[in-house]
Amino acid sequence: MEHRKRPLISNTAFLRRQLRFLLAAFVLVTASLSIGVAGYMHFAGFTFVDAFLNASMILGGMGPIGDLPNDAAKWFASIYA
Repeated sequence: MEHRKRPLISNTAFLRRQLRFLLAAFVLVTASLSIGVAGYMHFAGFTFVDAFLNASMILGGMGPIGDLPNDAAKWFASIYA
């Protein structure tokens, strides 16, 4: 980031910087969502769609949707959240 006393960067450099940040955010969200989907599928026995829904809802701050069938699934959901 530029110091306030330095001139602004060009539009191209700014766009490149924004794309780098967007890519980093995409990688972070994809990795987090993948961990959640894999965990719900493994521990709770959910299908891909249900696991994706639950992981997405937790990452979005809404909380899990489905009932968790066993203690291992509840532990995973607690740690993942």
